[in-house]
Amino acid sequence: MLKQYRTFFIIVAVMFGVITFGTAVVLKTNVNMLLMLGGAISGVLVLLLWPNLGTYMGLFIIHTNLSVIAYQFHGVPQIAAGATWLVIGVPFLVYIFIFKQKVMLDYTLFIMLFLLASVLMSYFGAINKAMALDWIFTYFIEGIVLYFIILNVVRDRHVLRQCVWAFMISGALLGSLTLYQDVTKHYENDFGGLAQRQLAFGVDDEGPAQRGGGVVREREKVRRAHRADGPIGDPNRFSQIQLMIFPLILFRFWDEKKMHLKLLAVAGTVLALSGMFLTYSRGAFVTLCIIIGLMTLMRYIRPGQLIASVLLMLVVVAIASPGYFNRIATIGGVEALFKEEAEAESDTVILKRTTEMLAAMTVFLDYPVFGVGPNQYTKYYSEEYMANPDIAFHNMKTTRAAHSLYFQMLAEIGLLGFLGFMSIIGYTLFQLNRSRKWWKGRDQELTNFATGCMLAIIAYLSTSIFLSFAYQRYCWMIIAIGGATVQLLNMHREEVENEELQKARRGENPGMPVEPEMVGQR
Repeated sequence: MLKQYRTFFIIVAVMFGVITFGTAVVLKTNVNMLLMLGGAISGVLVLLLWPNLGTYMGLFIIHTNLSVIAYQFHGVPQIAAGATWLVIGVPFLVYIFIFKQKVMLDYTLFIMLFLLASVLMSYFGAINKAMALDWIFTYFIEGIVLYFIILNVVRDRHVLRQCVWAFMISGALLGSLTLYQDVTKHYENDFGGLAQRQLAFGVDDEGPAQRGGGVVREREKVRRAHRADGPIGDPNRFSQIQLMIFPLILFRFWDEKKMHLKLLAVAGTVLALSGMFLTYSRGAFVTLCIIIGLMTLMRYIRPGQLIASVLLMLVVVAIASPGYFNRIATIGGVEALFKEEAEAESDTVILKRTTEMLAAMTVFLDYPVFGVGPNQYTKYYSEEYMANPDIAFHNMKTTRAAHSLYFQMLAEIGLLGFLGFMSIIGYTLFQLNRSRKWWKGRDQELTNFATGCMLAIIAYLSTSIFLSFAYQRYCWMIIAIGGATVQLLNMHREEVENEELQKARRGENPGMPVEPEMVGQR
């Protein structure tokens, strides 16, 4: 519809950029601000020509955390930085107001509104209502609004396919930067915030042993500085967002027809996983085993392929980073829960995490219906409840988050809000599994889209057992992709059912029932 205006818009965008730059130079004004303004307006003109580009850019910006990095590392105003991922809203406006497409709604969105209402009830019991309101506002923008927009911009198979490629590019980029740091030992180069490291933990100033910005690499010991923090500044969260996209991008290997695209999918998957491995996250390792196990049960991976892949992975890790095995071995520190004293540092970590989770659960038991209010537990309740001798496996003298999405959510928004959240997850997974079963044997790519989204959500949920609900946009982004996939598969299903019904009426498919009530039934 906009093709006839494409040349005009391009000329206008280029001329606007030249005029903006020339004005800044002649008037000696703030060049950076004018350039940002000019770039933003020019970008909008470009997105009007290729609206789906805004969808891919928005997902890329969210996954790479570019908006936060722009604010924290490069001095971009917070309002401008926070609005960058809203570039995904441009294709929404084009679809609705220019292409006159209908607005898409689904039951998940209504459940999200129920969650909002329950959180508002929790708000009235909050000690610090400003902090509670900040959580609610974040949920509204990064949850409800983001879900609604993605539901309305991912409208066909091609767009969904390109969204997965956008995830592949972002995951491969973050993984490759992290891998470069590890290979060259130049940990001080954080690539503008995209590959952060905590160099303060693991620095040795004694000259000869110093390498790569002062970080000493002890091959059998993993220090904090060795762990990749990615664009977020936290290794566990970085591993979560890399692992979350792993199932989606892996399925591109099976679904792409051209060999060069298959090879790109494999390369992207390997690079994304390399970023995950270099976080040394134990929770991510366990979750990866779960995902691979589920794929084996679904017969995407044959037992022989699984064994060969695991052996190859073990060899590569043993050569590149043998300390990884020591890190994973600390999972066995859970036995410290049944000892009187912790015998190792890993045992101490397990004891701390258990104390944090039990403290949050105790808060929930004291405030079961609405909780203590969003964003309230860590600052106002954690220290007091962790000091309870009945649940304190470790002496905790500072405020701490529950270190688990589920325990902290129960403590802060109570049973009502928790049930709302789990209903969103459960309903989305149910619909995805239902669509996957229907399309199995009919269209393998659509089947794999549903399966990939299911596994991506499961990956997020599994890693969240040991992570709080911070950076909730990642959760709602992957839920929104799942909701859009269900919507897309249902629309295609209606088309197939209508086509089969018409064939049955013409006698081309005698085995197909002709009752009109079957069309559109779920």
